[in-house]
Amino acid sequence: MGLKEEFEKPQLVMSTPLCRSIPLSTDSRWIDQQEFDLAAKAPTSESLKKWRDPVGIIVKALMIFDVLCYNEQLQRQLVCILCILLLYGLAKETEALCPDGQALVNFRTAIVNSDGILLQWRPEDETPCGWKGIKCDVKTKRVTALSLANHRLIGPMSPDLGKLEYLQFLALNGNNFYGAIPPELGNCSQLQSLFLQGNYLSGWIPSELGNLSQLENLDLSSNSLSGNIPASLGNLKKLTMLNVSTNFLVGPIPPGGVLDGFKNVSFVDNRELCGKQIQACKNNVNGTSALSEATDSGKAQGKTTYSDKLLLWALATVLVALLCICGCYLYKMAL
Repeated sequence: MGLKEEFEKPQLVMSTPLCRSIPLSTDSRWIDQQEFDLAAKAPTSESLKKWRDPVGIIVKALMIFDVLCYNEQLQRQLVCILCILLLYGLAKETEALCPDGQALVNFRTAIVNSDGILLQWRPEDETPCGWKGIKCDVKTKRVTALSLANHRLIGPMSPDLGKLEYLQFLALNGNNFYGAIPPELGNCSQLQSLFLQGNYLSGWIPSELGNLSQLENLDLSSNSLSGNIPASLGNLKKLTMLNVSTNFLVGPIPPGGVLDGFKNVSFVDNRELCGKQIQACKNNVNGTSALSEATDSGKAQGKTTYSDKLLLWALATVLVALLCICGCYLYKMAL
C-alpha cells in the first residue's frame, strides 16, 4: 500500500491507538490531505514566508509527524530527527546576521548598563541597518556610522569595533566607558570622525590611531588618558580637529607633523604636557633633563649625607679610643 493510498484513508490512521491528532492552533483543527499536500509540494515564496517562523516550523513538523507515526519505534526516530532539525535551524538563524552585525552584538555584550537603546538591537535580524544608532551603506549594507552619544552606556570598549572595516563615523561621547581605547580601532581604515570625549577611558593613546589616514576629527578630551601623545598622530594629514585636553598626558607634543598646526586649546589641562603649543619643555625637547638633574642632585645629596655620617663615626671611634686609654692610665696610677 503506497503513501498516497494511506492518506486517502484517514480513518485508518485516526483509529490507530499510537497516533494522536495534534491541533493546528487554538481552533482545534486537525491535519488533512489538503494541508499535507500543501506542505509536501514544491515551496513557493508565500509558503517559505510561512515556514520561516520557528514556532510555525515546530507546529507543521508535529502535524506531519502525527500523520506518519505508525509505531512507537518510528515515533522515537522522528522525534530525534525533529530535534536535530530544530537545533540546526536555530543555529542557522543565529548565523544569518552579517559580520558587521556580529561585531556590534559583541560590542553590546560588553556593555554593562545603558538607557535601554541597545535592547532594540535584534541579533536575529539579517543586518543591523535598522538598529538605532546605526547607519549603513545603501548598496553594500555595511555599517558606516555608529552614533551612541549620551546614552549612559557603561562598560569597556569592545575590540570588535575594529572589525567594522567600512566605519566612517564613531561617536561614543558623553557615556561612561572605562578601560583602554582598543588599538583595533586602527583597523577602521575608512574612519573620518572619532568622538570619545566625556568618558572614563584610561591608559595610553594607541599609536595605531596613526593608521587612520582618512581621519579628520579626533576628540579624546575629558578622560583619564595618560602617557605621551604618540608621534604617529602627526602623520594624520587630513586631521582638522584635535582635542586631547583635560587628561593626564605627559611629555612633549611630537613636533614636525600636523600637530604643529593646533593651538593650545587642543592640549590644555594635562598634567605635564609641554610643547610650543602650550608651554615650553624644560631644558630640552625630550623633557628629561629636569628629571635627570633632580636624580643627579638626589644622588649627590645622598653621597654627601653618607660622607658626613662616615666622618662622625670616625670621630666617635677616636674619642672612645682616647677615653679608654685615659681610663687605663688613671687606673694604673691609682694602683
